[in-house]
Amino acid sequence: METWFWIVGWFLSILTITGNGFIIFLVTSKRNLRTKTNAFVVSLALADLCVGITVVPTLFVCNKVAGCNSEDNMMYIVRNFFAFASVMNLCSLVLDRFIAVVQPLRYLSLMTRRRIIQMLSLSWSLPDGPKPCNDVYYKIPILVLNSAVNPLAYSFFKRDVKKEIKRRIWCAK
Repeated sequence: METWFWIVGWFLSILTITGNGFIIFLVTSKRNLRTKTNAFVVSLALADLCVGITVVPTLFVCNKVAGCNSEDNMMYIVRNFFAFASVMNLCSLVLDRFIAVVQPLRYLSLMTRRRIIQMLSLSWSLPDGPKPCNDVYYKIPILVLNSAVNPLAYSFFKRDVKKEIKRRIWCAK
């Protein structure tokens, strides 16, 4: 594979791991950030963290070290599992926000703790999508880019997460 592919891939992978790890750390360490919506955010961040850990590194090992067939090995299956888990978690988060916007008065009665656990369990148990095409040059960077952009979006659009990031960076109370 081309050198530019590995440079971009490793950069995005490191950005994905760092950003999503930071989001998981913030939400789990700060009690007032543990909301129903942030449960979906943490689940998505965990899926994206796994994408960052598995996609580029396993592809690098396959191409540079092992020389394995990309469609028949376990690394390919794990990589696709986390990619589809990321998509399913994103769909769950969108559904949660849709209910919050469309049914704001009924949101608390609709989105109970049990229902959130069911939705998140479903997001992690269903990711077995169709066999994707083998266009590695375009698919892998876009997949990792999506996982790298998600934590940036949380830190920019979610006020509570944004406030906590500012507090952590500038050591303010």
